[in-house]
Amino acid sequence: MTLEWINAAALAALVAVLGPIVVHLLRRQRSRRVPFPTVQFLVSTRAAAARIRTPSDLLLLALRVAIVAAAAVAAAQPFLATGWRRAAWERQVARALVIDTSESMAPVASRVADAVAAERQAIQGAREIRTGDLRAGLKQAASALDDGEAGRAEIVVFSDFQRGC
Repeated sequence: MTLEWINAAALAALVAVLGPIVVHLLRRQRSRRVPFPTVQFLVSTRAAAARIRTPSDLLLLALRVAIVAAAAVAAAQPFLATGWRRAAWERQVARALVIDTSESMAPVASRVADAVAAERQAIQGAREIRTGDLRAGLKQAASALDDGEAGRAEIVVFSDFQRGC
């Protein structure tokens, strides 16, 4: 049983946990005003707007951090992949075999036929697409697998990937 993430990039939002901590440390505390008669002789200056203090309410800070962290983890969409669930996904594979029928593949046709037969045995109902134009064959394979019924869709290409004239 493993914990996996559907959107692992959302875990980067855990950096936002620093927000409540910074706000909590920099919040202003109003001091009590005490009038002194001799203050009139002092030159007025502007005090610093905020200064770092030790956190006074640690439970509130922990709650704020937990809320932001929970939101980031929820956005990452965790799920438990158990053995039986993974096996069920592996059984639901849709596969399309794109076989290059160009002249450059003629010398290895028997080996390709053996490999195609092995793939057909591995996945029952694999769609076979024979074409001389790989681009068109890949588009046809993608549209054939686009039904979304299987847990995983695969395209296997048998070609030497030579460009035609």
